[in-house]
Amino acid sequence: MSAPTGFEDQVRNFALDVSTRVLMCLEGEPTAEQLVVEVSPRGGRFAFSYEQTLHAQAGDPAIGRVRLNFEITLDREKRYLAVHKSSFQLLDVRGKKPITRLEYVRDAPTVPCSHTHVHAESGLFTHFLARTGHPTPAEIQSIHIPTGGDRFRPCVEDFIEFLIRDCRVASREGWESKVAHGREEWRRRRTAAAVRDRPEVAVAELRRLGLTVLGRAAPGRPSARARY
Repeated sequence: MSAPTGFEDQVRNFALDVSTRVLMCLEGEPTAEQLVVEVSPRGGRFAFSYEQTLHAQAGDPAIGRVRLNFEITLDREKRYLAVHKSSFQLLDVRGKKPITRLEYVRDAPTVPCSHTHVHAESGLFTHFLARTGHPTPAEIQSIHIPTGGDRFRPCVEDFIEFLIRDCRVASREGWESKVAHGREEWRRRRTAAAVRDRPEVAVAELRRLGLTVLGRAAPGRPSARARY
């Protein structure tokens, strides 16, 4: 698949938007190459990454890092940007060891396409997995915990708010409005994508609400793929 005209510009704008929101919400310093956009050798796909430090209080030494990775392609209709892979990571201060990872793999064959990994130790969990015959019961991070599937997975703003509210990292003034705006835009796009997947469900609900819906979905529309 060859990339359409303007596809790379759309990806770069998306990458800049994501990185700007993170920097405006979280206290920290981006890495030297804070935003890198690369063309995949497979063509028609672009990858970008962003990383910055995290702090307990503004001006304090770094206590960790946040790293975002995206691989962007086109959706089934070849009209809209779609995430092929993404990873939101909380890392140690050197950026070497993950603490937790929120990941999405569009075409994951045997694991939840949207999932999280927790890098931790749990005697109870290890014992439980050993009893089930799990091949690596002591490696809790090998477990894929489902997080909403293809259409309803968490967004970058959810991860930012998790870092601020639950992990208590230092935030910048006004972060709540930035997160709320980004999350609303994300959910608007997810709703549109879900409607494209299941227009008959959308039509039925609109009619239940008393609205009149005319026309039919165009024939040959790509079918929604079931993903774990």
